[in-house]
Amino acid sequence: MAHEVAHFLLDYEEPRRRAIERLGPRINEVLDGQRSPTPEERVDALLANAPVGLYAHFMHRVGGVIAADNVLEAESQADLLAFELLAPEAEVWGAVPKSFSKRTFTARRASLQRLLVRRFGLARDAAQKYSAILCRSRLGGASVREWLDMS
Repeated sequence: MAHEVAHFLLDYEEPRRRAIERLGPRINEVLDGQRSPTPEERVDALLANAPVGLYAHFMHRVGGVIAADNVLEAESQADLLAFELLAPEAEVWGAVPKSFSKRTFTARRASLQRLLVRRFGLARDAAQKYSAILCRSRLGGASVREWLDMS
């Protein structure tokens, strides 16, 4: 559900807010489908990077696989926002145990994954993905010694 809310915020609400902010409140009539944009509004929207027109989103797939890079990017951004909505990064890092920094990268990632499941209610696969993102962003990754499995 959080992923779909993130799509709404990123793909609908934010572009709409940007269009109104950059083109003025009269553009609401266009965004709501009450009228078509004037040629001037189309040019202004293009220059302002504020798409106008009715919103429709259809994820193009080929054989069940997402077929466009922009769709993959939108899905990735929605995942990141959904993670932040459910388990804000600052709260996650504030909840890690004191002994966290003394562990290996792999152990820290596993610990973080368990925390995301138990405390924040993420599904295991989502917690696995988010723990990897958080650990890479804060810790960089496994050391060469750990990566090569050298004890």
